[in-house]
Parts: sequence; structure tokens; C-alpha cells
Amino acid sequence: MTAGRASLVPRSKARLGYWLLAAVALVVFLGAVYLFVGTLVTGLFLYYAVRPINRRLRGRIDSDGWAAVATLFLVVVPLLALVGYVAFIAIQNVDTLLNQDVRRLVQPYVDLGSITSLSDLASNPQAIVDQLRQSGLQGVVSMTLGAIGIITNAVIHVFLMSAVVFYLLRDDRRLAAWFRSAVGEGSPAHVLGRHIDRDVSQVYFSNVLFMTTIGVLSALGYSGYNLVAPASVQIPLPIVLGVLTGVASIVPLVVGKLVYVPIAAFLFGAALQNPDGLLVYPIAFTVGAFLFLDFIPLTFLLPVMAGRALHSGLMIFAYVGGTLVFGWYGLFLGPLVLVVALRVWLDLVPSLVRGDPVAPGPADGPAETEESDSADPGDQSQDQPAEDQGVDDGTPGP
Repeated sequence: MTAGRASLVPRSKARLGYWLLAAVALVVFLGAVYLFVGTLVTGLFLYYAVRPINRRLRGRIDSDGWAAVATLFLVVVPLLALVGYVAFIAIQNVDTLLNQDVRRLVQPYVDLGSITSLSDLASNPQAIVDQLRQSGLQGVVSMTLGAIGIITNAVIHVFLMSAVVFYLLRDDRRLAAWFRSAVGEGSPAHVLGRHIDRDVSQVYFSNVLFMTTIGVLSALGYSGYNLVAPASVQIPLPIVLGVLTGVASIVPLVVGKLVYVPIAAFLFGAALQNPDGLLVYPIAFTVGAFLFLDFIPLTFLLPVMAGRALHSGLMIFAYVGGTLVFGWYGLFLGPLVLVVALRVWLDLVPSLVRGDPVAPGPADGPAETEESDSADPGDQSQDQPAEDQGVDDGTPGP
């Protein structure tokens, strides 16, 4: 008994020390993640958005690394470049895009003071030169360092975002295999992880597809409207506003209302101030925008793209509430938090409440079939068992 007791003491102390070390490492890791949480969450969003494309490329490129590089340069880099260009044009014309009603609407989400300052500098570069002349050498140095800091910060965040996307695309099979071996194949954590990964992939990819469709339709529709409308009732910056309409469509049920309703109000105001009676143009625009950018996409397009999408009411709370709680990156983090919470509630809580062994199964409804465990079934191998396909198809979770 004494020998057994003597062997127990150092073992328990060692385990306590290991737990403390693990806790310290976790705190340090979470602190580092917190500093770049917006960048990392956006990178995760982009990964899920382009993962189906990467799986298609994997079927044609033998190397996972080269497939990830191809996906990055063919999809992610052009997408970031487009977003940057549209953001630059929007900042240059912020006074045109944001009337008082729109400013009040977006004030809780963005810092309009900083955007207005950037707009003044971008739209009037001569102001920078005048300011430098007045401030002298010290002002030149200060402004140069400030500009270098802004550019460096942007480059760092874009680089980290791209690195997150690249390494997840390249190594997601290894991450899946590690997770499966760590928690045990078929364990509650294994099944829960598969469900979370599948639902997050479904939500993110369907949102990107829907946003892209609405953005293209909006840009084409706004540009087509300007071709037939008189100059006094034309839409300013139709391409930029089209892209913004697509971005606004990420919020379920809201679709493009955040953009095309203020545009309609602007057009009605311009038509009423014109003595030639041009109300037919804003009326036609409003009807067309409601039908082709709102009603038809919501009724027919989104259900097809979303498939087993989560409840639209919950998704509205996820997007709007996530943005209010976390900031701009809550647009991507909110749905992730909702999916994790919902899967835990559906998979674990019922067993815990009943006192049964925790064993989430795949038969929670049509979304839980074995075929739907992969967000892209077209990339599954025909000669592998079903469980192996869940790992080898590129999912980051089990």
C-alpha cells in the first residue's frame, strides 16, 4: 500500500503540471488568435467558399499543394483584388453613396469618420500636397510613416488571410485524419465535428454563390437601367453599387434592400425635382429590383443554392447580431458560432437531458444522410469506404 501510495503522488503532480502547461499554452494561443481574429475568421470563410473549387482542381492536379496554389491565384487573389478596387472606388465617392438615411443605417457597423477622412484624401490628392507644404519636413515624415504603417498593416492582414486559406486547402486532409485519430473514429466528438464542418461549409459556400449571383445581376441591371434612363435619373457608380448589393445579400431576407431601396429613394427624389415627369423610371427600377434582386432570388434561387440551409430567422440573428457583438468580422463569425451552438444542441443536449450515452447519429433528418456528409460529393472516390471518404474528400473536420 505504501509503495502504491508513493507511486501515485509524483504521477498526480506530473499530470497537474501538464494540465497547467496545456492551460498556459491555450491562453497564449487564444491571445494570439484574438489579435488577428478578424483576419483569421475571414480566411476561414474564404477557405470554405473556395473549397468546392479546390476539390475539383484536386481531381485534375495530383499535388494538394499545387491545387491549393492554383485555387489561391485563380480565385482568392482576383476576388481580393476586386474587393479592394471596389472599396477604393467606394471610398472615393462615399458622399455620393451615403446619404443621411444610409449613414444612420450603417453607423452601428462601421466607423464613418475614418471612411470620410480617407475619402477626402483619395478623391482630392492635392489636399495631401497642400498639407505637406504647410507642415514642413516633420509633417512629411509623419505622413510618410503613417502611410507606410497603413499599407504594411493591410499587406500583413492580406498575407495572413491568404496563408490561412492556402494551408487549410493544402493540409485539410491531414487535419481531418489527425482529428479522427485524436478523438476516435465514430466518437461523439467525431460525429459532431463532421456535422459542424458540413453545415459551416454549406452556409458559407451557398452565401458566396448567392452573393456573387446577386452582385452580377445587380451590376448588369443597374448598368442596363442607365442605358435607357435620362441623365437626371441615372444611378451613380452602377458597378460599385451592384457589388455592394451582392455583399448586402449575405443577410437572409434582407438581400439587396440595404442598397436598392436607398437607390430607389434617390431616383424618386431626382425625378420629383425634374419638371419633365420622369417618375416612370424610378417606378420601373423599383419594380425590377424587387422582382429580380429580391423576390425571385429568395423564392427560387436561394433554396436551390442553400439546400439544407439553417432556419432563415436564426441566420438573420447570426449575421446582424454577430456584427453588432463582434464588429465587422461578426458577419463571418456569427454564422460559425450559430452552427456550432446549434449542432451541440441537436447532437449532444438531448442525450444529456435524457441521461442516455452521448452518441449523436446521422439520422436527424434529410440533411444527415451519409451522402450529404461531404459538401462536394462529386469529389468522392468510388473505391473507398464511406468513412474514408469523409476524410479524403478534403474536409477540415472529421
